[in-house]
Amino acid sequence: MKNTSWIFIFVFLCACSSLVGKFLENPKIELQNVSVQDINFSGCKLMFHLKVENPNKVDIKVDEVNYKIYLNDKEVTTTKTESSVTIPAKSEALVDLPLPVEYQKIWPDLKDLFEKKSATYKIE
Repeated sequence: MKNTSWIFIFVFLCACSSLVGKFLENPKIELQNVSVQDINFSGCKLMFHLKVENPNKVDIKVDEVNYKIYLNDKEVTTTKTESSVTIPAKSEALVDLPLPVEYQKIWPDLKDLFEKKSATYKIE
């Protein structure tokens, strides 16, 4: 009987997780702008301001976000958020993702950035 109970629980949990995927939508994320803060001789902090829209009937709570930033296909830095964020159901919220940047790491790419006056970036 014990094995049957575990099998039932496993099947039930698998069914629930597949139902959640059918009823919940992914949030929509849009980059609003990027600002520069805490400028000093060794670096600065870029603040990515994101608009996050929650189309679901339940709140979304995010405890931590780990992310990497790429500039011209080269990893600039890896970091994570320090506080949790809740996006209310059927609503949107502004979320700020801070990014510490060390000039020494991006110095070789700055020349290209100033000459071409554009750069590709990716947040992963």
